[in-house]
Amino acid sequence: MVCMLRIARRPRVWTRPQWLRASTQRFSSSAYDGEMTDAMRFECVNPPATTLEPKQLRGRPVLVVNTASQCQYAPQLKDLQTLYDKYHAQGLEIIAVPSNDFDRKEPASDEELTMVYSKAETFQVAFPIAKKTGVIGEDAHAFFARIAQIYGRSVAPTWNFDKFLVDAYGDLAAVFPHDTEPLVPQVIEAIEDAIADMPTPGDEEEDDED
Repeated sequence: MVCMLRIARRPRVWTRPQWLRASTQRFSSSAYDGEMTDAMRFECVNPPATTLEPKQLRGRPVLVVNTASQCQYAPQLKDLQTLYDKYHAQGLEIIAVPSNDFDRKEPASDEELTMVYSKAETFQVAFPIAKKTGVIGEDAHAFFARIAQIYGRSVAPTWNFDKFLVDAYGDLAAVFPHDTEPLVPQVIEAIEDAIADMPTPGDEEEDDED
């Protein structure tokens, strides 16, 4: 078995009001360890309604955003769609995770989410929309619960539209707060770095050899 050693980097955790790197604990990894990717199982509501499994997301960067359609930051959904249109073909996946945890800003039911998020006069979202779920506390989805467990509650969602970039190796690469617009240079750079760092098909085959 050929194993390419890869040391996990600290995630870049940007905080307001300045772009500051937080001191967060990281762990070493050997090739793909799936620390975050293995927790990314999302039941989606937009057609075709399906379940995104970790195996579908391995080997590609994923931007997970906890959303709320009545939040003041909801216009960011259009910018997230712009990112999706530009980078999805290059490997990026974006997943919206609606939640009512912060000030009850997501009143839509699972049945209503597709209409609210995708209609032309509002957000026109075409990327995956998960079923509404908790993102903090005991009811948090496994992805967000793992963030809180590994990196601490200060890195877990603190408001609607926090953004979590997981790289192709399952490491948390960057975290951007709710008031960070999706199209600012720091977000673009992090996404492009994650895409550039994706394993090639040859690398994946070597890692799987016995």
